[in-house]
Amino acid sequence: MKFKILEKITPSKEENKLVNSETQELVKKLKKIKEATIIIGGSDAKGTVIRKAKRDVDIFVAFDYKYADKSDKLADILQTWLRKLKIKVSRLHGSRDYFNHKGQHVKFEIIPILKIKRAKEAVNITDVSPLHVTYVKNKCKKKKLASEIRLAKAFCYAHNLYGAESYIKGFSGYALELLVIYYGSFMAFIKAAARWGKQMYKKKIIIDPAKHYKNKDAVFFQLNESKLHSPLILIDPLQKDRNAAAALSKEKFFLFIKICQRFLKKPSEKFFIKKEITEKDLKRFVKGKEKLFLVHFKLSAGKEDIIGAKLRKFFEFICAEFQRNDFVLKRKEFVFHDKEACFYFIIKNPILSLYKEQEGPPLRFKDAVKKFKQKWKKTKTRKARLFVRVRRKFIKAQDFLEETIKEKIKKEKTFSFIKEVTINASKKT
Repeated sequence: MKFKILEKITPSKEENKLVNSETQELVKKLKKIKEATIIIGGSDAKGTVIRKAKRDVDIFVAFDYKYADKSDKLADILQTWLRKLKIKVSRLHGSRDYFNHKGQHVKFEIIPILKIKRAKEAVNITDVSPLHVTYVKNKCKKKKLASEIRLAKAFCYAHNLYGAESYIKGFSGYALELLVIYYGSFMAFIKAAARWGKQMYKKKIIIDPAKHYKNKDAVFFQLNESKLHSPLILIDPLQKDRNAAAALSKEKFFLFIKICQRFLKKPSEKFFIKKEITEKDLKRFVKGKEKLFLVHFKLSAGKEDIIGAKLRKFFEFICAEFQRNDFVLKRKEFVFHDKEACFYFIIKNPILSLYKEQEGPPLRFKDAVKKFKQKWKKTKTRKARLFVRVRRKFIKAQDFLEETIKEKIKKEKTFSFIKEVTINASKKT
């Protein structure tokens, strides 16, 4: 099974030839930049790239270290050179701005960095990226782990767990590389992850491959609090103050554990093949009076990270508002592609009663009771607490969804990338 999967997830020789040809053509142009070294990064450089919908290549323009005092100007310096070399790019914002260049077969990210020999010399986090490449390449060569890492990446990609972007909140490629290197193989990694839920220390899994810290308590004590939010703390072997899994959300962490457990019970090639969620798939989960709602967005072109992050935040807002208005979410899904996005919701109670009972303050809080009675004339007392019967704003989930989305888009100027919205409710299945 392993070799069949690798055959499916490894880019073909023809694809690699096209990508390499286009990459080298761009590198040749970039080499004209004075006092800079051109370095190919990412999965391509490490030999761990997988076949997926979009192929992208990182190219680092590493300026001599004498530019350290101009670190905040590197993007401007690079942009001047790109214009001179007539390389069409779009500028993207990050901890240090970088550039997008669309080739015929691949998307390039051109990233300005400082050329460093040790991680402690870095002025910006991106400066360390080529050192990550060297570290992973050396480990893969020594232990022959490139194929094992490909399996891990394909496994996570298939379940929307691959990507540190804020709209995915999954594993970065580097995090997966470190984890497979740490455990020694794909299967060892999956078996260990399946047990993570029962092995947490202070609600965290702590992995320190280079043993930077004396013990787990030292990690909590010495690592910056902002790096401790994710349920998995993966200490970067090259930077002891960095959590390589900081982007991983609690939701994706526990989803990954469940998928690992399912895979171990019944291994199958299906776990490595990405299957897009469809309305038909979700209808299988709809029972009785429950209802499935689909919100489909047509989007204009823009930076994927930014649009994805805004849509994710919008999706989470809708979920919270559903619950605030007493609609019970049985299942929710967020799907995002280049120019399209979908929100799926299965609501257990799509139609509510016209009135609901709203809880007031306990009788012992006299001031609060007085204010509550001033606001609501007809109150009831039960178990030493006030209650009032109020009319709901929304009775039907569909009405709530349509009005909430319409109002939110109208108020939010940042949603200008949304060209069209359609809202559909499934018929009883």
